[in-house]
Formats: sequence, C-alpha cells, structure tokens
Amino acid sequence: MDTSDLYQRMINSKHIQNLWHPQRGDYASKSGQIYWVKEVELDEELLTCIDLDNGKTVFIQVKDALWAPSQSQVQTDLLKIKTLTQIGMEFYFWCAGNKDYLGRFLTMEQFWIIYFMHKRGYKWERSRWTRG
Repeated sequence: MDTSDLYQRMINSKHIQNLWHPQRGDYASKSGQIYWVKEVELDEELLTCIDLDNGKTVFIQVKDALWAPSQSQVQTDLLKIKTLTQIGMEFYFWCAGNKDYLGRFLTMEQFWIIYFMHKRGYKWERSRWTRG
C-alpha cells in the first residue's frame, strides 16, 4: 500500500471519498498515517483499525478518515463497466500515451488512481485534480 505524501494528497478528494462505503479490508488514512480496517462498527461511524507501522489497534471515526483505495479496489470499480482484459489493455495504452506521468509517479496505486480519475474526466495537475 502506498503511504507516500503524494498518494495522501491524491486521495484527499471528494470525487474519491464520496465513493467510499467503509468495509473490512479497506485502508483508511488519518493525519497522514495509513491503517488497515479490521472492523466497521456503529452503522459505518467507527473503524477498528490496525496501524501498519506498529500493529497496534486504533479506533477512528469515519468522518475523520480518508479512504485510501488499493489498486485492487480501483480495478474492481472499473470492472463494473469493462472486462479485466479491456481494462488492462486500456490502462497499458493510456500509460504509453501519457509518458509525462512516468517520471513523476512511483507506485502502481498512484498510476491506477490517476487512471481511475481520468476515466471520470479528471487530470492530476500541480498537486490537485482538475477537469480535463
């Protein structure tokens, strides 16, 4: 899971956060720290999480957290409209056509979230999402 500051900035968007319905196995971010969601309680209001750095259990209110979608969650969302083969091919050709991204982004989570947002009409420019 990408824990970089850049990924934290990328996911801090209403366009991504509005898609979140917390569930076990998600990743959540609070104050720049990434946690694995062990349980969702109190009608999706409270998360029981595991700190990825030290393994300790912490409790986080959903309203104070950001969803940090994993690569597989982004791909699963895209599977609602295309087959895995179609997504893979489109992603490959999209990457090949956007070589300016190759030196700026370092993890697959970053590439997949950029592609995910591209499919919704957004582009990552100057540390924020813009229409385009």
